[in-house]
Order: sequence, then C-alpha cells, then structure tokens
Amino acid sequence: MNRDRISPADADEWAAQEQGRLHAGDAADTRTSAVSADYRQIAMALRSLPRSAPPPDFTAAVLRQVTVHEAGVEKRLVPVLIAVLVVVTAGMVLLFGRYWWQLVQLYVGHDGIRWAVALAACMLASRLCRRWLRRPAPTMADALHRHA
Repeated sequence: MNRDRISPADADEWAAQEQGRLHAGDAADTRTSAVSADYRQIAMALRSLPRSAPPPDFTAAVLRQVTVHEAGVEKRLVPVLIAVLVVVTAGMVLLFGRYWWQLVQLYVGHDGIRWAVALAACMLASRLCRRWLRRPAPTMADALHRHA
C-alpha cells in the first residue's frame, strides 16, 4: 500500500488516464484534454487487439526453433571447450600441483584431507548410483504382481 502523498501532477495524470479509459469508445470529445485524448487512443488500441488462441501448431513450431538452435555452434563448441579445460587443468596440476598440495596440507591438515576424500567418495558413489536412483519406485500393483 502506498502511504506517500500523491503529488498534484500524479493525481492529474491518473485522472487523465481514467478519463481516457472511460471514453475510449466515444467519438473524439472536444471537452477532454490532449493528455486524455492520448490515453483514449491507447485504450482504444488495447481494446481492439485480437483475442485469439495461439495457432494449433504453436508448440511444434517453438520446438522446431529450439531444436534448430540446439543443433548450432554450441553443440560442436562445448566438447572442444571441455577438452581445453581438461588439458589446461592437467597442465596446471603438473606445474603447480606439488605447491598446491603442500598448501592444502598446511592449511587443512590431515583430518581435513580425510574429510575431503570422504566427500569425494560420497560424490562418486552418488554419481555411480544415478541410474539406480532414477528407476521408478515400485508401486503396490508391482508388489502384488510379484507375489501372486
């Protein structure tokens, strides 16, 4: 809710908008101000917009556009960028890995490294179990069918 005081200019603008909206269907009225006449034209244009449903093949057309877009340069560029990332990461590990490992041991400690390895093992297990986790859950009908 707006508790600020409305300036006289805003009140006049609001009144002109309302007057234009109310007289949108009327012929040109000489008693209304130029601002109200402008708002009347806008209201008439909004009322005259067609109100139709999208074409029957709208979703298919959008899907074709998305499919065409997905088959563009990104599809060829992403594997190249991933390969570059892997090569650069391997190079950085070879060049600076020893120093990085020393810093990790210094700041994290041996317990922190063990927890990081445990975290990595959990993430790997989760990744490997993804297919199993995506299987649909058995329903009561499945259970009854197996035991029948």
